[in-house]
Amino acid sequence: MNALRVLVSIALGLMFIWAGVSKLAQGKQWSVASTPFSTGHQVIDVTLKWTLPWCEVVLGALLISQVALVATGIAACVLLGGFTVRIVQLLRRGERPACRCFGAVSRAPLSMNHVWRNIVFLILSVLVVVAA
Repeated sequence: MNALRVLVSIALGLMFIWAGVSKLAQGKQWSVASTPFSTGHQVIDVTLKWTLPWCEVVLGALLISQVALVATGIAACVLLGGFTVRIVQLLRRGERPACRCFGAVSRAPLSMNHVWRNIVFLILSVLVVVAA
């Protein structure tokens, strides 16, 4: 179980780092306003624009380095759960903005594929917590 926990936490960590770095690499071009992360409130959206990528990078680094795996696994669950709930809300309203979850790499409109992908990541996050 230890080897599985290490592999899963490293895989999740790499995914979070990829998501964060791909947003940071876009600089000013990455905007929360046109993504599922948008709240519609300028102050909150600007705050998210600058904090979300760094949160993803830090969380990914902690998962890879095996630091506080219960806490980082729970944080991953919360973050992924929030993303998934937001995607489902938008899909239920018939809104399909570009995903942009992985910066410029992910421009496809939201679909159930994004929900299923996040569910897989959520399951992996739960595995990290349970196996820690």
